[in-house]
Amino acid sequence: MSDKLLSKVQGCLLGVMIGDAMGMPWETMTPEQILEATGGKGVIGFHDPVQRKIPDTMCKKAGDATDDWQLTAVVAESLIRCKGFNLVDIAHAHIEAREQDEFGWGGTTRRSIDEVKKYFDSRGKSGRAPWISPPKRKKGGCGNGVAMKSAPLALWNAVISNNNVHDVGKNFELLKNQIIELGLMTHFDQRASTAAFAVVRFIGCAIFGGANKGEVSAWTTCPWIEDFENDLKRMGYDADYELTVSGQIKYIFNFLDDPIALREKIGTGCFSLESVPFAIATFLRHPTDFRAGILEAVNAGGDMDTTASMVGAMIGANCGLDAIPDEWKNFRPEFQEPLELGERLYKAALGL
Repeated sequence: MSDKLLSKVQGCLLGVMIGDAMGMPWETMTPEQILEATGGKGVIGFHDPVQRKIPDTMCKKAGDATDDWQLTAVVAESLIRCKGFNLVDIAHAHIEAREQDEFGWGGTTRRSIDEVKKYFDSRGKSGRAPWISPPKRKKGGCGNGVAMKSAPLALWNAVISNNNVHDVGKNFELLKNQIIELGLMTHFDQRASTAAFAVVRFIGCAIFGGANKGEVSAWTTCPWIEDFENDLKRMGYDADYELTVSGQIKYIFNFLDDPIALREKIGTGCFSLESVPFAIATFLRHPTDFRAGILEAVNAGGDMDTTASMVGAMIGANCGLDAIPDEWKNFRPEFQEPLELGERLYKAALGL
């Protein structure tokens, strides 16, 4: 068992949970509102809920996570249970998670899981099978619901590829197909799947190659993302969008030295073509500084529980558990859950 790889798996999952919990109290607030609420200090740690735009948030407390961690854990648990990717099991797990606690779930994911539940409940007579893409709707379909929960796929692929180096190419092709299936279960806009692929790709690169500040030229993975976009187009999914994931990620390299311009030009909202490129850029700005990356994502405003969770996943995968401040690791007993889940996922991927 590789202690270093295990630490990266656990660091990635704990990064998701910490980023989610750190951003939860402030979600939807602007940077200006955050500064006003903190007396000009900005967010520096965990906090009880502040924003009131999402009323249910007020029942939460400092360190509580939301759907970003919940659905990440759902995917991870399914991988462990099935010894690999199983879309039907993941769909059933989503249904169960929705019935237990759907706090923070986006409308697109809720509607889609309701359709899938009808399919299972009616034994295929109504609703929609999870392997059939949702119908196009007038709005929605390109949110963060896929990208925010895809980290376990990157981790599973990393462990099995590290254990079977001769099958790396085969494993990577399987990974691409898994992301497509997972994404199109809930989101008809293929860019949501492509955004998830971008997050998974950066997590994978972090695990295998590592990144240090100033080495961003080696991280221009847009050709991989363009290939993914072209794969979806060949499969018949509409790719004729003016704004693309690959285009947005290329765009972030104009602003890596200017965080204010980055958030203003790219955006930090719940649209995955804002949040994912922004999260990737924030990771590239702080690839080895977990505290700085998380706090920069949160203080940028918008959908910061999701952006911070993705930043946390990437830095955690890059540096492992040692990069995460001890006071954050130990803030809540629940923060042991990602460590235990990470070890079980790691062992399951190795067949142990």
